Amino acid sequence: MKQSRTFRTTGLSGSRSPPGKRGGWNSPFPLSEATRNAYGAVHGGIYYTSCDVAAFVAVATLLPDDYFSVTSDINVSVMAAVLEGDLTVKCEVLKKGKRNCYVASRVLDKNGKLVVVARITKALIPVPRK
Repeated sequence: MKQSRTFRTTGLSGSRSPPGKRGGWNSPFPLSEATRNAYGAVHGGIYYTSCDVAAFVAVATLLPDDYFSVTSDINVSVMAAVLEGDLTVKCEVLKKGKRNCYVASRVLDKNGKLVVVARITKALIPVPRK
């Protein structure tokens, strides 16, 4: 499988494409005090960011070296608070077109319970030339 430069250099520790599948991404997300809000639950911004980064990497597995993606739309629904344990972010490209990719991301708690769903649209653009 040819991987884009973006995909190879992202460096998300412990992250991986599901075996034999391009256009997908799974990643553990360890929690710390820095990821929690004033009430001890995971801050909503952590969910949004993790879903968006997972979408970026999933799309990158499908792109040639001279293209990358930017978020043009994101919708994140938080369905439950997480107070302890690490998270898992799972992502899948639902459709890749010429100019956009449509992506679904999910966040699971330590027990595999679905706590967040996200729908992300990534615009596909050529790498700017100097």
